[in-house]
Amino acid sequence: MEPEKPQKRKSLRVRVLEFFRDNPTEELTHQLLYAKFGCPKWTAVGVIRELVADGVLESVHVIRLRSAGIAKD
Repeated sequence: MEPEKPQKRKSLRVRVLEFFRDNPTEELTHQLLYAKFGCPKWTAVGVIRELVADGVLESVHVIRLRSAGIAKD
């Protein structure tokens, strides 16, 4: 009997694409993405940039008064 080969881990790009395919209405902050996929910030930033450049994702940032945002609590 042959020993089992370890499963190759999917790339972060593939895992992010699968996540949004399975959850098309989800939105993640960069911090949530790092936590959800257990990856370093700069790895995620690179993948996000690639997917944005490919037209698959959009990455938006909101600018508002602090008193209107989460700081109001």
